[in-house]
Amino acid sequence: MSTDTRPDMPLGEDQALEAIEFGLRASPADATEVLIVAESTDLTRFANLAIHQNVTETHHQIYVRTVWNGRLVIVKGNDLSEEAVKQALLRSEELAATVSPSAALPDFAYPVNFVAEDGRQDVVTYNPATASCGAEGRARIVDRACNVFRSCGVNGAGNVRVRRLEMAVGNSAGLRRYAPFSIVALVAVALDAANNASGYNSWIGRDIEALDAEDQARQAAVKCLMGRRPRLIEARPMTAILEPPAVAQLFFHLNFRSLGVWGAQSAGNRDNIVFDNLGRRITADTITVYDEMMTDGLPPMPFDYEGVDKQRLDLIVNGVAKGIAHDLTSAASFGRAPTGHAQMPANEFGPSPQHLVIESGQSSVSDLIESTEYGVLVSRFHGFVSPLSGKEGHMAGTTRDGLFLVENGRISGPIRNFRWMDRMFSAFQTVEGISKERKVQFTDELWFPTCVVAPTIKLGRFNFIDVQRWTEERSP
Repeated sequence: MSTDTRPDMPLGEDQALEAIEFGLRASPADATEVLIVAESTDLTRFANLAIHQNVTETHHQIYVRTVWNGRLVIVKGNDLSEEAVKQALLRSEELAATVSPSAALPDFAYPVNFVAEDGRQDVVTYNPATASCGAEGRARIVDRACNVFRSCGVNGAGNVRVRRLEMAVGNSAGLRRYAPFSIVALVAVALDAANNASGYNSWIGRDIEALDAEDQARQAAVKCLMGRRPRLIEARPMTAILEPPAVAQLFFHLNFRSLGVWGAQSAGNRDNIVFDNLGRRITADTITVYDEMMTDGLPPMPFDYEGVDKQRLDLIVNGVAKGIAHDLTSAASFGRAPTGHAQMPANEFGPSPQHLVIESGQSSVSDLIESTEYGVLVSRFHGFVSPLSGKEGHMAGTTRDGLFLVENGRISGPIRNFRWMDRMFSAFQTVEGISKERKVQFTDELWFPTCVVAPTIKLGRFNFIDVQRWTEERSP
């Protein structure tokens, strides 16, 4: 009889662990790991101040990772039946005969022997109210956001996403772990097409009770109203005050999307500025960055996809490069301990942090603006960023959703978006101030959301290279 008390979950603990137990018993390999991830997502999209789509998607995946005479093989499937698991094991054995011995093998005994000392295994990851939020509940969230947009005289779009996730992992060394997750996220975009303006805001959390849809929409609407009819000025290197969405976008790309500078994969490829400079200063000494899933406001994930407890990982401390993320395989290769940052087997990014925290400073956002003689306030960067060099942290992209000229300590008005190209760690050597206030930003590009707790950061110099241009409106 099932003992699972979370009926909203796509699989349930019993079914997930039963599939793992069968796979481990049936495996003839020298060592075996079975990982199961399951997801049920409800998505409500809205545009033009009205809901236009409700979507529900449920799926699960199983990864069987086996070692055969020094050869590591990974087989992936979406069928948890005993017959399918047997076929996956047979396929693993067949593939083992075709691959070369691995240079480094994961130590499956490590997560069994390592025990976190700070109660991380007891962290709460699931909220019943979040998990049970249905179409009507999501519609009420949308309605609250759209009412704010209407009252502000702007159009609005975005989405509400409720995710119920499960992860179970076991291995032949005796590991058995399971965790359920509930996550809710809101994206709110305010639009004024006639005046070439937009504003963006987002929120993510474990507990739906903490979501204030009106406040999130209001912040987006204010930014949109501030940005109406932007004027054209020529781009050039200048002081840039980066708000949390802009800071987070840079860190997403540094972290995994483009360059992976806090992961062992790029370090192994000798294309990692952080690894190449461990113990040396790479940013201003006011910058401290670490990965810590216990930080308030972040959806916690107590262990990684190999069952290793997540640990705080210092990445930059007072401007000095301190560490990179390791999984079981890279730890064996580099002669280090795993840090609890494995991603799913055979992923393209390798081990990487998913709970980045940038330490706050002593200034208010107003202080950062008032101390600026001439520069720009950057609301956000476009999600598409071009990676140019991991050894230099070199990237290029564009601003969006509100760019404002700052003159003589005040915001003088909106300007058209800039294109930029810069070496991030050179830019972050010019830090002139960091705000006390921070916000959680997220991206859903990995199975479990990657988040950044970001302050507003003032850079003395950021390299803007061109301005957005369009055909001017004809006079009536």
